[in-house]
Amino acid sequence: MFTYDVIQKFNDTEIHIYKFIVANLDKIPYMTIRELSYYPICDGFPSNTVIIALSESGESKELINMISAFLQKGYYIMSVTNHSQSTLSAMSDWNISYNMKRIRANGGFNATTQVPVLFLFRG
Repeated sequence: MFTYDVIQKFNDTEIHIYKFIVANLDKIPYMTIRELSYYPICDGFPSNTVIIALSESGESKELINMISAFLQKGYYIMSVTNHSQSTLSAMSDWNISYNMKRIRANGGFNATTQVPVLFLFRG
């Protein structure tokens, strides 16, 4: 996948992700973007690590479970959600809520986006 020289330049996080990919080469082609986005929980991050979680609803079961695991490790949580009263917001040390009206399209599909988040991080 990568040359030895390239791998030697990886930081700890990149090494962890690389090891996860190599250990799961047979599964990765069949995983969805959502499955791939759930980073494996690991030890070894500094005690002052801040996890940034982005979620429109703040109620995704998978994300809530992952944030619970990060909290058990003692990490700080900063979240960006559409709802200040969401489960994720309540679990977070810091929360930014953009409180946009939820838009439903095509038979109920949630069309509310994370576009406001891009403006927050870009600015």
